[in-house]
Amino acid sequence: MQTDDANLYLSGTNSTVDSLNSDFYGRFPYPQLPYSFDYLENPDFERIMVMQDIGDWKHTTLPRMPRVWVAGCGTNQGIITALRFPQGSILGSDLSQTSLDLSTRNMNALGIRNAWFKRESINTVPYTEEFDYIVCTGVIHHNSDPMLPLSRLSRALKATGILELMVYNQYYWSGPAGFQKAVRVLAETTESPDFVLELAIAKRMLSSLPEGRHKTYLQNYRGSSDEVLADLLIQPVLHGYTIASVCDLVQSSSLHIVSHCPNMHDAALGILSWEFAFEDKELQARYDALPDQARWQITNLLRFDQMPYLWFYCMRDDSPFERKTLEVMNAEFLQTTFSRVETTRRSFRRDERGEYKLSPKAIPYPSRYLKSNQQQILAQIDGKTTMGAILDRCSFDKNFQSINSIRVALATSAFPYVVAPGGV
Repeated sequence: MQTDDANLYLSGTNSTVDSLNSDFYGRFPYPQLPYSFDYLENPDFERIMVMQDIGDWKHTTLPRMPRVWVAGCGTNQGIITALRFPQGSILGSDLSQTSLDLSTRNMNALGIRNAWFKRESINTVPYTEEFDYIVCTGVIHHNSDPMLPLSRLSRALKATGILELMVYNQYYWSGPAGFQKAVRVLAETTESPDFVLELAIAKRMLSSLPEGRHKTYLQNYRGSSDEVLADLLIQPVLHGYTIASVCDLVQSSSLHIVSHCPNMHDAALGILSWEFAFEDKELQARYDALPDQARWQITNLLRFDQMPYLWFYCMRDDSPFERKTLEVMNAEFLQTTFSRVETTRRSFRRDERGEYKLSPKAIPYPSRYLKSNQQQILAQIDGKTTMGAILDRCSFDKNFQSINSIRVALATSAFPYVVAPGGV
C-alpha cells in the first residue's frame, strides 16, 4: 500500500521510469550550474582524504590513478569529480542528453582532459569490476526499484573499490514527496505526467499555501529557477530511506557500509557525524556501546527531519579492506601521528555571459575556520607526536564521542586539516 512519504504514482517498471527521468531532466537539467568550479593544486589531496574518511591511515585503498564512475552525473558532478581526481579517469553517465551536453561543453571550456560522458541507464550498464571509486548521490531513489541500480553499482565496483552512495532521508523528504503527490492529484496526472502543467500548478501552490509545515519548508525556494523547483516539487519518482532500510538495501546488494561520508551539505547544517549526544551520561554510555548502525538508526529516529541525506561509503562484502568499527577507527586515529596539510585552491568562475574563466589568484586551502578546541589541537600537530598524546597534552576527554568528533573535524575530506604519514 502506498503512503505519502514516497512519491510512487508513476513508479511502473525501471525502464518506464528511465524514460520518465530522461524526459524530465532533458527538460529540467539539474543541478543548475554553480557559480564556480574549484580544484586543488595538489592533485593527490582529495584521493588521500577519501581514504582517511574510511580509516585507511596508510592510504593504500585507492590507486594513484583511479578509474572513477559518476553514476548519474547530472549537469556538473562529472566535472566536479574530474577536478577532484585529476590523475584519475572519470566516466560520467546520465539519462539526460541535455545534462551531458552541458557537461561536455563546460568540460571543454575548462580544459578538462580526464573525463568523458555517456548516455546510459544505471539499470542496464554491463560494467563488471571496472571501477576503483563510484559516486552515486541522489540517484537510485528516483528509480522504480532502487535495488536494481544498486546491484549494478555493486557489480561495477572492483573488489578493492569504494562506493560513495547518498539517498534521501525518508523523514526529511516525506514532506516534498507528499507535495509532489498532491500536485499530481490536483493536475490529474497520476497515470501520465504533464511536466509543464504540473510545474505551473506547483508554482501556484507554492505562492498560496496556508500556514503549516509545507509553507515553512518551501518558502525558501520562491524565486528559484524552474530546474530547481521542478526537481523539488514535481520529480517523477521518489523513494525515501531510513538507516534501517538503507542498510537492508545495501546488504541485499552484497555491499556493506564502511562509514558515514563527511560532506559539505551536512557540514553547512552543522552535522559532523551520525553520532548523537545525550545530556544523560548513563544514556550516552548505553548508546555508545551499541554497534555503529544501531547508533545511527537511533540518531535517524531522534533527529528524524533535521538531516536531509543518508550519505555513506560502501564496499563489497568480499573486499580485502578490513572492516573497522568507528571504535577501531578512532583508536587507530589516536595512535597515528599527523602533519598539518596545506595546498591552494583555484576557481573557474562564471561570468555574466555564463562562461567560466580561471580566477587569477590561488587561495590557501583549507580555510582556517576552526573552533577554539580544534585550533588548540591543530597547533600541536608536529608530525612526530601521536594524536592521543596531543589530546592528553591539551587535557581533552578521550571518550568515544569526543574522539570521533575531533577525527571528523580534522582528518576527513570535509574538514581536511591533518594527514597521516605518506599523505599529501
